[in-house]
Amino acid sequence: MQITPLDLEARLLEEELKILFQQAYEKGIQDAEQKYNLPHHLRKPDVAEIFQVSLATVENIIRMEGFPKSKVVSARYPRDMVLKWAEDPTNIERVNRLRNKLNTEWGR
Repeated sequence: MQITPLDLEARLLEEELKILFQQAYEKGIQDAEQKYNLPHHLRKPDVAEIFQVSLATVENIIRMEGFPKSKVVSARYPRDMVLKWAEDPTNIERVNRLRNKLNTEWGR
């Protein structure tokens, strides 16, 4: 049986897709592990880690309208609600604007 260039191209594409799908799967597992390794009620350092900001910036983030706060434990933030809040493009933009503003003020 002779392999045509088209067959060879299809096999190469199939192998590349298998690798890509495996990488995406592994990345998804890694992301889930990181997400669920966080405590159910986040503290300010946890929020800083999620947003990759300083604790001073966290102080401003937690004061943003709509930022989730625990109704059970003071100074704690419900993990799942914070992660959902962080996925909202409007909130991402608000955090980025805040980060840029603070970096400008601090001369970074």
